Amino acid sequence: SAAGDRTTQNIYVVYQALLGGTPRIAFTKSTNGGTSWSTPVAISDNPVGSGVFNPAINVSANGGTVSVAFYDHRDNPGSNVLVDLYLAQSFDGGAHWQPNIRLTSVSTDASLAPLTSEGYMLGDYLGVAQTTRPTVPAVPIWVDTRTGNPDPFVTRAGIAPYSELVTAWEGARESLTQVPATSLRLQTSDSDRDGEDNQSELASATDPNNSASVTRTGKELDISTRLQVGTGQQVGIAGFILNGNASKNVIVRALGPTLAQFGVPGVLQNPILDLYDSNHHLVGSNDNWKSSQQAAIQSSGYAPGDNREAAIIRGLVPGTYTVVLRGVNASVGTALLEVHDLDQLSTSVITNLSTRGLVGTNANVMIGGFVVGGGLGANGDGSSKILVRGLGPELTSFGITNALQDPVLELHDGNGNLLNTNDNWKDSQQAAIQATGLAPADVRESAILTTLIQGNWTAIMRGKNNSTGIGLIEIYRIQ
Repeated sequence: SAAGDRTTQNIYVVYQALLGGTPRIAFTKSTNGGTSWSTPVAISDNPVGSGVFNPAINVSANGGTVSVAFYDHRDNPGSNVLVDLYLAQSFDGGAHWQPNIRLTSVSTDASLAPLTSEGYMLGDYLGVAQTTRPTVPAVPIWVDTRTGNPDPFVTRAGIAPYSELVTAWEGARESLTQVPATSLRLQTSDSDRDGEDNQSELASATDPNNSASVTRTGKELDISTRLQVGTGQQVGIAGFILNGNASKNVIVRALGPTLAQFGVPGVLQNPILDLYDSNHHLVGSNDNWKSSQQAAIQSSGYAPGDNREAAIIRGLVPGTYTVVLRGVNASVGTALLEVHDLDQLSTSVITNLSTRGLVGTNANVMIGGFVVGGGLGANGDGSSKILVRGLGPELTSFGITNALQDPVLELHDGNGNLLNTNDNWKDSQQAAIQATGLAPADVRESAILTTLIQGNWTAIMRGKNNSTGIGLIEIYRIQ
């Protein structure tokens, strides 16, 4: 199978071959009209001894996204008639290839296809529609006998860069509302690739083969923000919401001196924490964490690394809470404010964290971190649909002077890879963000709506063109 792109006029070819003694789908390309070809590489990761055949290829107009669909015997060892359709994709013109993903949930019996002198006619109608731009998933079409007859099937599938698929599938509504969050890493078993594995779907009584039938079981277990703590309006202020019907034990921490071990300059040397409920009643206060609750804090596993740092453990009923972080004797510096879930078995969940503080430049930008986990899947697998917002201009309506005028948001995975970025929230995902009821009030403010699986995630807020000011970073659990 061969294809070409309209931008570079490169030619891309795939074929079945024996490479190293094992059947593989091989890929090669020519950048000079077919005069010479690159060294063939195996793009199928089928086990040794299992067969692959009948590949089909297509490429985006710019030559960046190369999609290959092919039949594969790997899920039915020992059978020469039961096959599945697999997808291989490259996002850099074929230089590197992503792990294969299985497209069919039911194996096809090739013996039900017409038999000719050339064999069973299963692959004659296999193809892949050309992607119009990087955000559009691959669209394979193939012949499948799951109904008892050789019928054509079509699907939309992708292991494309996560941020691009989120923008296209959820923001622009170009496909199903399914988001293949498992493109970031494989979960134990997720047939419909909706972020919830089969064990979780069974526990939730949802259909593991239907991405529209899903309950998000992941929880925000740990939420933190690193920020500049000043005085007056520039102290650190965080709010979080506990939703549900049961109380939950949490620990709130404020770290300063510990951050210096990680190369953070200008740390807050002696932080103080105050915790308030929705009626502005003081629930707890702490300067040095060993001054009270020392044994409980140590047994929680979240004891701060420096005696001057602050921590509060409380059993909280569902509601809205506010944390104020400041320095002793009006001292200033960079600090880390954290809320950790100590009671993961509680049905109540932390659904929102918002932190207001001074947004600087370089090491003094505002950084929000959160952990998704505690799902009903194997090893705590699960997913959470979240909205991250970066606010600035609208803070002036609440009497905040020196508000950050044009915030920019970035979302990173646990390895530091950039997944998505946004400057002005209406630039992308406008309809989806408005549908949440949490659209920012000013067009210059930022927002990213996405679905994430179990793991660590980081949101960074900075000012456009290195501008500074007071900003608000928020993480909302939508589903």
